[in-house]
Amino acid sequence: MKKGSFGYLRGKRILSFLKSALFLASVFVTYFAALRHFGTNKNVFSILAAVLALPAGRSIVETVLCVRARSASEEAREAITRAVELPGGTSGYDLYLTAYETAFSLSHAACGKDRVIGYTEDPGTNPALCAQHIAQMLAKDDTYGYKVTIYTDLDTYLRELETLARPEPPADVRQDGNGNSTGNTAGEESAASNGEESAASAGNAAGEQSADGRQDGNGNSAGNAAGEQSAASSEEEDASSAGTSVEKDRRAMRTLLAVSL
Repeated sequence: MKKGSFGYLRGKRILSFLKSALFLASVFVTYFAALRHFGTNKNVFSILAAVLALPAGRSIVETVLCVRARSASEEAREAITRAVELPGGTSGYDLYLTAYETAFSLSHAACGKDRVIGYTEDPGTNPALCAQHIAQMLAKDDTYGYKVTIYTDLDTYLRELETLARPEPPADVRQDGNGNSTGNTAGEESAASNGEESAASAGNAAGEQSADGRQDGNGNSAGNAAGEQSAASSEEEDASSAGTSVEKDRRAMRTLLAVSL
């Protein structure tokens, strides 16, 4: 099962247990079979058994960590799936991060808008220490500029996920303190003024239309063409910026998955 997918820790726990049992069995069979055959442990198979004990010990440690790690609950997975749909590669389930003195279980984590957020269902996970550890891991991978926050309340985490999934407004559309769009206020006022002048003087309006509505040889308005080109250029820049941001978020998530169990 792919790392970061739901149920990964459960599958890894079973696989790690089977590997540990296989390694231990190979150590005991190699040692005691040779001891019975030769009547002494002074043989090459005893050395082979000692060598096999090294990966066996490492596999046992991994099994213990898998047992301690807490997987994401079905309730959390259903709630997250219903709430948002994030770009592929920017989120993941079942992360278990180890530090020198402690470990952190994250049911889910996501990257976006220069933020890394995570949700833990493990009472033993310290959110502040976990956020600090993640920031350090990102810095070691030369990934900077992310604010890391870990949540223990699912409803709060779902609201933050929705914020990450919500597309950013165009750069030229700004809002005032009341949440009203003000980026095009001047243009709207100008249009209203022109409308009033047109209603007051139909003759002037026709003259203004003739003067401003210059056309090219194909009958297209030159002013409208320039505006369409500007809008298309702005859309291309926004799309390029969004693509770069998603790639950055995917790199941050790859770093988290790489340091996870």
